[in-house]
Amino acid sequence: MGNASAGFLVLVAMVWALQPKAGDFHFANIQDHFRLVGHLLGWLPAARELRPGTISPPNPRPTNGSIEEVQGFVDVATFRQQYLGKGPMVFRKGATTEYGFDLGCLTQHNRSVQELLAEHLGDREIRTFKDQFDDASAEFMPIQMYNQLAAEAASDPTKPIPYARAFPQEHLGSCRPLSTSVLMKYRRNLAVGIIPDDMAFVFYSSNNGTTTKMHMDVSDSFFVQVYGRKRWYFVDPQYATQIKVFADPLNLVFVAGFDIHREAIPPEIPVREVVLSPGDLLYFPAMTLHAVVNLDPVTVGVDAPVVDPYGAILRHRTLTLATLLNPWVAYKSILQVVQKGRFRAQELYFAEYMKGSDKYKS
Repeated sequence: MGNASAGFLVLVAMVWALQPKAGDFHFANIQDHFRLVGHLLGWLPAARELRPGTISPPNPRPTNGSIEEVQGFVDVATFRQQYLGKGPMVFRKGATTEYGFDLGCLTQHNRSVQELLAEHLGDREIRTFKDQFDDASAEFMPIQMYNQLAAEAASDPTKPIPYARAFPQEHLGSCRPLSTSVLMKYRRNLAVGIIPDDMAFVFYSSNNGTTTKMHMDVSDSFFVQVYGRKRWYFVDPQYATQIKVFADPLNLVFVAGFDIHREAIPPEIPVREVVLSPGDLLYFPAMTLHAVVNLDPVTVGVDAPVVDPYGAILRHRTLTLATLLNPWVAYKSILQVVQKGRFRAQELYFAEYMKGSDKYKS
């Protein structure tokens, strides 16, 4: 739970009347929203305790909608006019060389994706969550060690399932499945001006059924599915209070209080889903609640998130301000640049879980 300035409280009151909410304007809505503000200020606990992976037998609520999709990708002008800030949107087989994608460096027909990843990574260590449900379990390790943990979990159901996620694409050396420089042209000008042009993160799973909890943040995303299939779930930001979001460290990420993979969420909350296959490109705007589950034994995807302050404010003012006006975010961002020579949002976030560790990898 992050610290917030007195100015944040004043601004929350100013934008309260414009705050997007779901359902009618009634006492329960007002009560839920003020409870969320109290939580963001550090005065109240989360509205609901999240217990990821512990509910058995799983009984998730069926989705009741799908997201829009088109065949192929589009030029910058078309995207900005028709899709920017909207969505989510899937561009089927849109990750082509024409638009700067190079999936071939990990999808050669005569070699496995695991072999190619190991070759490109070499002895570089990647962030691995030894237990997919516990962010505090993250450690840096060679890909060979991760594969060993994954194999052990596959053969012994009592062992936690690991997940290698959010490690920099640049660790792959010359292999760059996703071109951040091309995709930055599709973003808002403000976002392009303040965020480094090298942010892309790899997600690699060697176990069927690995998941990511439902969450939202101030970044929009382009995600390319490189190998295997991944199912995505989406909930619009106006349902944040009803899905009982709470703030993770520094108010950088807001997590749903429901494990949507294992339990039913309130029926009045619309849930949409889509399955990505290799070559598909997914876009979704800032402050979109999303969760994923990997559908195959091996999956690889690359995400290019970029902070979009204006777009985030349009979609959920209170939570966006909780991030942008948290003085610790500014302080630790500047400190990271001074100490490491660059800013990486994922390192800022995960550092809160890895305090006392000197294993920061730039």
